[in-house]
Parts: sequence; structure tokens; C-alpha cells
Amino acid sequence: MTVLVGVDVGASKAELRIRVDGASADQDRVIRHRTGAWQSLSWEEKAEKIVDWVDGAALSGAVALGVGAHGCDSVEACEALQSEIGRRSTLPVRVVSDAELLAYAAGRPDAISVIAGTGCIAVARDGAGGVLLGGGHGWLVGDDGGATGLVRESVRAAIRARELGAPDLVLERGLTTALAQASFTEVSLHLMLSRSADWARSAPAVFAALEAGSPVAERVIGRAVEYVHDIVRSVVRRGAVGRHVVLGGGVFGSQADYRLRVEQRLGAAGDLTVETIVDAPSTGALRLAGTLATAP
Repeated sequence: MTVLVGVDVGASKAELRIRVDGASADQDRVIRHRTGAWQSLSWEEKAEKIVDWVDGAALSGAVALGVGAHGCDSVEACEALQSEIGRRSTLPVRVVSDAELLAYAAGRPDAISVIAGTGCIAVARDGAGGVLLGGGHGWLVGDDGGATGLVRESVRAAIRARELGAPDLVLERGLTTALAQASFTEVSLHLMLSRSADWARSAPAVFAALEAGSPVAERVIGRAVEYVHDIVRSVVRRGAVGRHVVLGGGVFGSQADYRLRVEQRLGAAGDLTVETIVDAPSTGALRLAGTLATAP
């Protein structure tokens, strides 16, 4: 019996997926974990967590391990975690960025992966195998195409519109309600005092305001589409080998109109093809493990 193991490790949660050779995806065994303070851990501590999860699954017949890990944004980082896992496990292992799992899930390892979830990042490989990143700079200065950026920019734009004497009441009401505040004047302070991952959950209010006719939401979402376009083009300019773009993440998955706008913008020049991946990224980790299991 051949068993493949794939692990998708995000900033706050991880998904371990196990597949027996010949089984279908709906027969996968899936185990979820909280990652804790993942970003603050050393490579040794991260490796220990991953190996503990795999060992705790009580596997029999496992032959390969594929890992996509948050924070592995360079070849050196991937190799560091891969080496530490290798010291603790007898399984052949390969580590990539968690964002790259989209390309593997689509069966296109050379594709440009674009995630719009809490944050927003584009990841690709160049001809030498180096990692190319676009975006992913966090809620304070970037991630405009993801949930944190959409909420941040919507609040800023709504405040600006009010100060210019043209308040967008539709957007103001939507944000105030979504963020559970008594009035719009309290929203900005609430963002400053809250974790960005918490207020990012209010991103659907921005899209609801757009549907209700908010001109400010229209502008914010339009700029978010341009942001995604720009980070993809940035990795292309720097030598990405792929010309196929794979979209994934919670915002793309839940907002079909936004995803369509991004697909159309990326495809407008005619040199890129775009698809949205519906499989869980951990299925990409399984495909990554499969490349080790079939290697000579």
C-alpha cells in the first residue's frame, strides 16, 4: 500500500491530507491543526510541529511527504525547513511556499499562484528555480487585493468621501454593521485596536455595498483588481517561467464577480491564461508528495 502525505501550513491553521494509492480525492483523510504563533517559530520548531502532526496520524505505508508552508518565501527558506524535517523523519520530503500549492493542485507546477484570502500574494518560479514574489507585504502596507486590504482601503476611502462632503452612506452603514460598531465614527479606532485577521472577516460588506450601488466600494474594488494585476505582472517581468495563472483563496472563492474581474483583467493582454482552483491547497501538497514517490 502506497500512502502520500500532504501538509498545507498557513499562518494560523494547517491541513494534513492523506491519500492511499488508487483512492479518490473524496476518500482522503483530512486532519486539521492550529499552528499557534507559527511566524515566530524557528525552523527547528516548525519542523517538529509538522513531524508531530504526521507521526500523530499513525500512518502505515507512507512513502513521501509534500509540504507547503507559510513563510517559505525563498529557496533558502524552503531548503531550511526541508532539511530540518529531514532530520526528524525518514520520509522523503519537499517543501515549497504554501501559496505555491495552488499550482500543484491545478497540476501545473510552473504556474503563477495568486491567493486572495486574508492577504494577497503572487508566487512564481524563475528559470533557475528561484522564488518570485509579488505582494504579500501585510495589512499595514499592502495586501490590497485581499480581505485586510479591502477593508482598510474601504474605511479610508469612506472617511475621505465624508470629509470631502460626499459621504457614501451605503458603504458606511455596511462597514459599521459588519464591524459591530455603534457609528461609522468609531470604525477607524476599532481597526487600530483589533487584530487585522479579525476585521478582515468584514470584507463581504464591501462587496455587498458594491451590489447596493456604493460608488466608493466600486473604486476600492477596482483598485484591488489593479493590485492583483500588478503583482502578477511584476513576477512576469522578473522572469516567471509560467504563463498560466491559478487563482485561489477565500476572497476569490466567495466573490465570483471580483474573481471574474480579475480573470478578465489578467487575460486582457492575451499572453496569460487564468483559472480558479477549487481543490483545497492540501491536494497540491499531495501532488508534490507524488513527485517524490514517482522519482527514480
